[in-house]
Amino acid sequence: MLLGSPIKTQNLIGLAVSAGATETIVYTYDAKGRLVKVERSGSVNDGVKTDYSHDRADNRQNVKVTGASRFCNPATSATYSSSSTYPSCTGLSGDGAGVRDAVYSGAGSVHGTAAGDTSPWLIMDLGTATAVGSVIVAPISSSFGGWGPTYLNGALLKQSADAVNWTDVTTVSGTADNSKTAISVNATVRYLRLLKNEVWLGVGDFCVANSVQLYDPIVPATYSASSDYGYTGLSGNGSGMRDGTYTGPTSVHGTAASDTTPWIMMDLGSAQTVGFVVVAPISSSFGGWGPTYLNGALLQRSTDAVNWSDVTTVSDSADNTRTVVDVNATARYLRSSKTHAWLAAGDFYAVR
Repeated sequence: MLLGSPIKTQNLIGLAVSAGATETIVYTYDAKGRLVKVERSGSVNDGVKTDYSHDRADNRQNVKVTGASRFCNPATSATYSSSSTYPSCTGLSGDGAGVRDAVYSGAGSVHGTAAGDTSPWLIMDLGTATAVGSVIVAPISSSFGGWGPTYLNGALLKQSADAVNWTDVTTVSGTADNSKTAISVNATVRYLRLLKNEVWLGVGDFCVANSVQLYDPIVPATYSASSDYGYTGLSGNGSGMRDGTYTGPTSVHGTAASDTTPWIMMDLGSAQTVGFVVVAPISSSFGGWGPTYLNGALLQRSTDAVNWSDVTTVSDSADNTRTVVDVNATARYLRSSKTHAWLAAGDFYAVR
């Protein structure tokens, strides 16, 4: 997908971008250059609209998606548990397919808690620590048993790595009948919990979307590097660094043998919110590179390419696998660097 550069103006302006020949995406920015709306037409996403809201510090708070027939990541399996179950509701059964199906009525597609439960909760267990871009929630339809948004709004969403220590994400608000609401998480978590301190908690959907799949990659203005092994993955806007291909000279970048302080940098063109950075090594099957030449790299972010903040040191990257690194900050420049020879990447890009 192609992503337009932020447009700074006093009026909202839409930027239409053709993704291939089958889908048109219109991006709308506010006067501060912040993305506030994405509208899609054509392809399987026809009619999908995403609205973004921000706090006073320009941090993205909530994402609301309407018009999507499917929004949850179907590849992310989970098991669910709850404090109680309203008679006949089976939406949490098995891997919880009922609360990931975009159907908000019918006992097999929803979950409600029991009348006597005064502190109801639902927990989603992803099975392992997972990079979560957003949590998707939707109320049970008002047309089904008189439930409706009232029984979801006001629920506290929390995240945890161990189901013991919990961190507040937000209080759910503004959900509407037959609509999904996406709540930004941008963290690596295993457990997600909805809870209330009053009777009745009901969900039509409660699932996750991996940020890498939910949002289009941010297309940088340019890539640069301290040296070049002879590959062309950084050429143009660096499409070779975002193609999920870790072999071949046009899909990768490696630095030269004589470069003892190698670095690779992307310039997003303007300061903007970055949720994750995605990295992957060149495959071991291509020229004998492999994860060794990416692991140990220091990932940094900057708004001016002068003052840099450390994000993390890349570790445990593996062949033919992307690693998602939490950033959740405003940045224009992202840099991967080493203090000794050889730095190589099969993928290196940013995600909102």
